[in-house]
Amino acid sequence: MNIQNAADWSPHSTEQKVLGSLGLVLLSVVVHWVLNPWADGVDFLYLFATVGLGSTYVFGYRWGLLTTLTGFMACQGLFKPTVYVLDGISPHEWWALADFALVSVSTTVLIERLQRLRYQQTLVMKVMQSRHQAMLYSENLRQVQARECERIKADMDALRLTVGQGEKTQLH
Repeated sequence: MNIQNAADWSPHSTEQKVLGSLGLVLLSVVVHWVLNPWADGVDFLYLFATVGLGSTYVFGYRWGLLTTLTGFMACQGLFKPTVYVLDGISPHEWWALADFALVSVSTTVLIERLQRLRYQQTLVMKVMQSRHQAMLYSENLRQVQARECERIKADMDALRLTVGQGEKTQLH
């Protein structure tokens, strides 16, 4: 059996995914807001990646990407001065952004692959369980049929014996 790329491996409904993603966005914005005064000048870009990876792990990569971007844009819009300014970036910062992108994408791909494999395993186990149940039911049915057949044979033998005894008594 080959189960390929299930479209939706997450057991959560769309409403749960939306509420969970929005809750994670709210969490990331609140954490950013709380830590911002104490960690002035610290880059919180990995906060959004972490929240996005958490969302990816629970809901899938689409929701993880949505959570990451929504949290980033919420912080851009809520905090003044703007948190991230993308003009005048030094080559060192470009390398840091490339590293961030590489780590985020590779981790997201790994998480998605592992979750799909786990989903496939669950489906295979369900199929095996149902086949096992069918096999047990079939075996039980065969045993019941064999007992019933033996009972019918015994009844037929008893009937033949009774009929045969009756014929012998009528002839004498």
